[in-house]
Amino acid sequence: MFDNPWPVKSYTIGSLYLDPLNPRLPNPSESLSQRDIIAHLIEHDEVILLVKSMAESGFVQGNAFVVTSENNKKIVLEGNRRIAAIKLLRKPELAPAKKLAICKKYSKIAGLKKDPKLSVFIAPSREEALRFLYERHTGRELRSWSPANQARFIASEKIEDESVVDFSLRTGISKEDARKYLYVKTIYDLILQLDLDNSIRTRILSSKFPLTTLMRIFDSSEARKWLGVEKTEDQDLDFCVPFDSIEPALTRIVSDLGREDTDLDSRALNTSDGIKSYLSSINDLKPKTGPGRKTTAKKVTKKLAKKKTVKKASAKKGSAKPTSLLPSSISCKYDHGRIEAIYTELKGLKLEKTPNASGILFRTLLDVSLARYMDDSKMLRPCVDEIRKRKKNANIKKTYQPTLREMLKYFVKHDNSINGSALKEVERLTGDRSGSLSLDSLNDIVHNTYAPPKPEDLRNLIVRLEPFMKLILSPVPSSS
Repeated sequence: MFDNPWPVKSYTIGSLYLDPLNPRLPNPSESLSQRDIIAHLIEHDEVILLVKSMAESGFVQGNAFVVTSENNKKIVLEGNRRIAAIKLLRKPELAPAKKLAICKKYSKIAGLKKDPKLSVFIAPSREEALRFLYERHTGRELRSWSPANQARFIASEKIEDESVVDFSLRTGISKEDARKYLYVKTIYDLILQLDLDNSIRTRILSSKFPLTTLMRIFDSSEARKWLGVEKTEDQDLDFCVPFDSIEPALTRIVSDLGREDTDLDSRALNTSDGIKSYLSSINDLKPKTGPGRKTTAKKVTKKLAKKKTVKKASAKKGSAKPTSLLPSSISCKYDHGRIEAIYTELKGLKLEKTPNASGILFRTLLDVSLARYMDDSKMLRPCVDEIRKRKKNANIKKTYQPTLREMLKYFVKHDNSINGSALKEVERLTGDRSGSLSLDSLNDIVHNTYAPPKPEDLRNLIVRLEPFMKLILSPVPSSS
C-alpha cells in the first residue's frame, strides 16, 4: 500500500472543484464546466447510484480524497464521483434535465442544509499524486478505470518515449505493469490518429470502446503476422510493411469494434480461431508488401498528428468558420413566407453570441419545415391516422398537428427520400435521449432553465442532419 505523506485539511464541498482533466472524461479539457463534468459522470459512471446510496444511508468519509491547488482552485484528483454525488445532494439543479427530478428527490431525503466539510489529502502537485492514483485505479482497490481511461491517464502525463524502467521508478508501479500500460498507450495513440467516423472516435474517447478486445488482437501472433507488425521491447510496434498498406485494415478493425451495432465482442475474438475467422472475413484488406519505408507505430502516430495539425491550420486559414448556425450549403428553396422568414432570421444570427436564440429558432425551423414537407408529400394525414390508431383515441381529429417527435418517427418509418447514414442520423435524433445531439437536448433549450446550448453541439447536429435539412427545405417533386 502506498504510504501517503501529505497533510490533511478540511474543506467545504462548495469550495472543491471537480477535475476537468479527469481520465474518466472522454475529452478532458480545462475548458469543461462543472456541469459538463457532472453530466458525464452521471451518464457514464453511475453517480446517480451514489446519490441514492448517500441519501438513504448517509455519507461515510471512507476512502481518501486527494486534492491539489491549481489556478487558485482546490481540484479533486481522487474522489470525483463521490464529490459529484454530494454536490448533487446539496444542489440538485446541477444535474442535467433528465436527472433533475430524481436528484431533487434524493436531495430532499438527504436534507443537507449546510455545506458539509470533508477531510482531504493535499497533494503538492499532479505529478506528486501520480503514484497514489496509479495504485488506486490501475490496481484492484477501488472501482478500476477502464483500459481506455488508464491509457488517457498515462497520455495526460505527456510521456515522450520514456523507458519502462524510468516510468516504473517515477510511478511506483511494477515493470511488468509499466510495459503493459505503455504498450496500451502506443496502440491507443495510434488509433486516435486514424481517419475514423466521428461516432467511432467518440466511442474511443469514452469508455465504451472495447480497447481490451483490440489489445487481444494485437497480442495475437497470428494477427500481428497478418497485419505485418511486430511488438518491440520498448513497447512499440515495428511495421514490417509500409503503413499505407496497413492503415486500411487497421481502420476497418477499429471501426468494426467501435460500431454501436457491432456483432464483434470479447467472446467472438476470445480465441485464436475466432481472431483468424474475423481476419479471413476482411482478407481483401490484408496488408501487402511493397515499396515504402518501414517505420514504427510511434513514428507514424507523430506523423499523422502533424499532418492533421497542418490540415486544420490550412482549413482554418482557407475558410473562415461560418458565423451562423446554418452553413452556406443549406439553403431554403421553398417558397413559403413563414419558413423563409425563420430561415433568414436564423442565418442572420451569430451562433457564438446567440446560442440560445439560434437553438430555439433552429428547433422551430425543423418543426415547421418538416410539417410542410410531410403535408406536401401527403404523409401528414396518414401520420395522424397512425397516431390515432396507436393511442386508441378516436377523438384525435384530422386537423391534429403531430409533435416533432411523432413526425420524425413517421418520416423514418415511411419516407425513402434519404437512406443509409443520413436516415440513421434522423433516427438517432429521436432515439438517443441522453445525448447532447438529440431532440431532447433541443427541447431542453426551450424548457430547461439550467441547460444552455453549446455552439459546438449545435454545429455538430447540423452536420449530422445536413441531408435531411436540405430535403425538407426544398420543394417536394410533383409525382407524374
